[in-house]
Amino acid sequence: MKLEDVKLRHPFIVCAVPIPVLIGCVLYTIYENPVGLDRTHCAIPNYIPSVSAATGVGYRKLFWTVSISLSCIIRVFLHIAYHHVLSDLFASGNCVNEQCSLGFHSCIHFTEILGLFLLTVFPSTESFPIHRNSFALFVTSSLLYGITDLYLLWRLRSLRVFESSVKKPLRRKRWTYVVMFISVFLATLFYFIHSTFCAKTSEFTFSKDGRPTTLTGLLVYEA
Repeated sequence: MKLEDVKLRHPFIVCAVPIPVLIGCVLYTIYENPVGLDRTHCAIPNYIPSVSAATGVGYRKLFWTVSISLSCIIRVFLHIAYHHVLSDLFASGNCVNEQCSLGFHSCIHFTEILGLFLLTVFPSTESFPIHRNSFALFVTSSLLYGITDLYLLWRLRSLRVFESSVKKPLRRKRWTYVVMFISVFLATLFYFIHSTFCAKTSEFTFSKDGRPTTLTGLLVYEA
């Protein structure tokens, strides 16, 4: 397998199930219990349910857990293929640092998948401490993976000359990382604003930013 063999269709395959399920759960939650969207700990309107509120109860939790589980399984296989590609590209040179980075790159990705799976299985409506720690694990490992992946791609560009068919997906991956980093920063910022000051629309903004954080976390590794 070559680097260009990982096509644009792969990230869409990874997100093909979770995105429709998430949209359906959010819309059904708004329809089923619009009054409940006002019941934050600050008693201020939320307007749109958080991911946990929309996917943490009854059949919605079952559908969401199954969709994320399928996505995680696909991502594991895609990452194994991606890891073999990177290993082959670095194998021709004496790159000890890159080999160590590849090992960390692989381990931290599996950690990120585990964090995503745990925060899906344990929504904040049922077990907030586990959900909070799982989300922290997911976000931290996502950022570490992104930094490591960008470093490895930068090293590859300095060691090899790629065709235009490879450069385009690499640029797309970098821009996807930018979206993810901004989403993580905004979600964290508005979470602390909401928790500390109970500012109006802060929980609503956090709920919106939490979705790009999760979805780019699904997309970025396979882009």
